[in-house]
Amino acid sequence: MEKTIAAAEERKRADMGYDGPSDYSSTLPRISAWSSAAGMQTYPENAPDTLLLGGELLVLDVALLPEPTVHASYAGSAAEGRHSPAMDAFFSRLVSDVSKGGDGRRLRDALEYMMRLDKLAKREGNAGARWFDEVDALTKELTKFTQEEVAVLAQCVTRSAPHL
Repeated sequence: MEKTIAAAEERKRADMGYDGPSDYSSTLPRISAWSSAAGMQTYPENAPDTLLLGGELLVLDVALLPEPTVHASYAGSAAEGRHSPAMDAFFSRLVSDVSKGGDGRRLRDALEYMMRLDKLAKREGNAGARWFDEVDALTKELTKFTQEEVAVLAQCVTRSAPHL
């Protein structure tokens, strides 16, 4: 039984592209391995617990201290180095999960997806930034819609029930 469990753990590590421990100290090496597997370049930074990940247009600046955060930016014709708050929040949550010992499957999937968008954006040249702009535009619309739905539901709940 122990051999089966050990073999399954070994297979799991091999599938992830990283075969080291899964604890806080291994967070950046795991992210580096996963981003490289997704096709990104990884650049360690001078500051401790930081890592820079780069695609053709997309750049993710990962910092673990004081808390896991990711700053996402991308190149585009309207303004070089565009910032994406929606992607910041999304990737920060995923990196936080990995720093707490999570398996990182969602982060790996997200990195692979973003690299597919990165390739599409590069093919379109200066107009390719739309692949990333639309993420933020969609996030704003979904947030607005959600807030309106919450308000309507709150009104329904606060209405008194009909007397029978």
